[in-house]
Amino acid sequence: MENKFKSIPDEFKGQDVRAMLLSESKSLEDIPSSVMRTFTSIRVLDLGGTSIKALPDSFGALKQLVFLRLARAPIKKLPDSITRLKKLQILDLSHCGQLSELPYGLYKMTGLLYLDLSFCPGLNCIPCGISMLTSLQYLKMEKCWKAWQPTPQPRKTLCDLTGGRAEYKRAARFNDLHSLKHLKWLALEEFRQPFTEGIVGNMVEMRTLILRMQQMEVLPEDMKSMVELGTLVVQSSVLVKIPSWICGFQQLSCLILKSCDKLEEIPVGLEKLEWLRRLDIIGSWTLKELPDAYGKDGAFPRLESFWLDQTRVVEVFPPISPGAMPLLKKLGLVFCLNVKTLPPGLQNLQNLREVHVYNSTLILKSMEEEGSEAWSTVRTLEGEKDVEILKESVAKRRHKHMEKRMGNKYWWDRFLTDMWMDFHI
Repeated sequence: MENKFKSIPDEFKGQDVRAMLLSESKSLEDIPSSVMRTFTSIRVLDLGGTSIKALPDSFGALKQLVFLRLARAPIKKLPDSITRLKKLQILDLSHCGQLSELPYGLYKMTGLLYLDLSFCPGLNCIPCGISMLTSLQYLKMEKCWKAWQPTPQPRKTLCDLTGGRAEYKRAARFNDLHSLKHLKWLALEEFRQPFTEGIVGNMVEMRTLILRMQQMEVLPEDMKSMVELGTLVVQSSVLVKIPSWICGFQQLSCLILKSCDKLEEIPVGLEKLEWLRRLDIIGSWTLKELPDAYGKDGAFPRLESFWLDQTRVVEVFPPISPGAMPLLKKLGLVFCLNVKTLPPGLQNLQNLREVHVYNSTLILKSMEEEGSEAWSTVRTLEGEKDVEILKESVAKRRHKHMEKRMGNKYWWDRFLTDMWMDFHI
């Protein structure tokens, strides 16, 4: 809800307020400490998209707070008093580009179930006390490139030494995640540190795992314990092979392999995963081939989207037999530089709706050769099955549409005005 005021009036009394939704109030810069102390019953506070740079120390008075959202706010640090909010369950700090640190007392917030720190590139470290948040179920930390980088340990004060809390003032390492046994969603992105065994083996309740780890040469074998895993996203420039035990994830519905530059092979057995609905292989420049089993009768019984993008070595897509991929709706063969033609048997896909072939020069050439098998396949798909063959990306089609309309000066003036308004608002 957008408002125009810069601060909440000092005379405002919030004893009876249960929820305050101030998201996208870009003019809001401050909540006075005196007002904050009156929010003794508030449970939901949404300050996402505001211009608040700091929270007052009195923030710890919000004892009943369950939900706090500060996404896209220019906040630099959180007050230490926030660690006194024992009932806080959801903390959203995503896209806080200026956030540089978290309170070292993070370990006190044992009621947290959801912590979103994604797209906080300025975050210097994660306190190792994160290992104490054993109730945590969702941890999102994409685009936090410096968060896991070891930092020098600060000087210990006498209070730290006598209180026994000095240990919580070091930066967290990946191994500190080992105790988070109830995680259901974990998203990590790191360029410097390797991701090894002994980190995720206890996370048997995991449903979604996103690993963008540029130093990960192999998938940790203790991942096999994640029997409930439904979504797996892997991005690593040094990963060579996907282990065959991944085919044991019987609940897997989405598998995305992105920017795995050195990946050479995909395991046989993926086609037997009963619940797999989406399979993306993007940016695997050294991938040699796809197993023939992927096109056999009974392969991928529930797959709806198969996307192959940015390959240099793969030359053919496996022939598609009747009964293979019976529910497939979208097939992408995009930027596949050496794939020579459309897959044989493409017309056997009874539910196919879209075939994307843009930037695949050899495929496009074969489709234009009148009388060729690819030319006949396209005629069959477009004429009899009403399948859309997309030879240009969505962005390029939009660009052409815009160029076509630019002849209308009135439209162009209005377009520039809207752009200016969006930018300044």
